[in-house]
Amino acid sequence: MDADRIAEEIQRVSTFTLDGLPWMSPAPTAGPRGFAPWIRSLDGESGVYLVRDRESGDLLYVGESHKGRLYSTLTRHLQEWHGFGSGHSWDPADVEIAVVLTSPGAASAVQFYMVQRFGPVLNEVRGDGGIDREDTIEGVPF
Repeated sequence: MDADRIAEEIQRVSTFTLDGLPWMSPAPTAGPRGFAPWIRSLDGESGVYLVRDRESGDLLYVGESHKGRLYSTLTRHLQEWHGFGSGHSWDPADVEIAVVLTSPGAASAVQFYMVQRFGPVLNEVRGDGGIDREDTIEGVPF
């Protein structure tokens, strides 16, 4: 993906505010298991997801999927997740999710931008497989 296209996507999300995002509950609407029906629509998509505490509204985490696996990437955070490569997980009833669809090539850059802009509690900017400062692209306003 070229830098111009990534810059366009960053510019698009630069106008977003946390209060203006479409926050939705991932909790199932019927029964104690599974997820809300809207989550299934993320299958095959790429983009960024933001997780906030349902009660406090605190932004907890910003994640991304750049290979069309937004559904599986997000839902593994909504169930117990242990072992190598495991990350943060939450009970679906305790959080709200906002999703910003992106092109696959821009998802990581949009995630980096949103972490820098909104400062979620659980993200770290690091060089070990997290959000990597070396992924910056000249001309993209980080």
